Amino acid sequence: MKKLLMVLLFAVLATSLAWAEESTTYYYPTQESAEFSVVIPDSWKVETKETGDTVQLVVAKEEGIAFIIQPLAAKDVDKIDQETWDSIVDEPIQQSFKDIEYTGEPEEETINDIEFWSEYATAKWKEDGEPMSLRVSIFFPSEETTCLLYAFANEEGLKKYNDELTAIIQSIKSAE
Repeated sequence: MKKLLMVLLFAVLATSLAWAEESTTYYYPTQESAEFSVVIPDSWKVETKETGDTVQLVVAKEEGIAFIIQPLAAKDVDKIDQETWDSIVDEPIQQSFKDIEYTGEPEEETINDIEFWSEYATAKWKEDGEPMSLRVSIFFPSEETTCLLYAFANEEGLKKYNDELTAIIQSIKSAE
């Protein structure tokens, strides 16, 4: 029994070390002026895109799963009117997806002392009608910053990489 326990402990430790060795910590917007960090496995493709006066962090794994983190211009989400909300949150989703059906009420959670608000949906990719799962989150890494996180995956991508995506989101931390 002790031998089995030692083997299991070693396997867990080796997996943890492999994750740490094969990942990179990204600081947003830069390491020098970071408002938050996120740890992403090196096997995921990461790029930044200038979008007006903000920078998106775009992360993808093959074709089946991806997410985007983008800061909002509005700092106080409670004061955003419906029209602004639609243009910030809903319009980007509607540009890429159709038949969007939210699967429940918005959920609130705290990850590493950061407040997250998330909604989940199913939809079809406009380009080819492929069924997709969506997650739209708003999180608050500092008093001055509000960010959107859009995650989407097809069925195969969700099955293969959901644990990695969850670990990435769980790694988001405020700058220290």
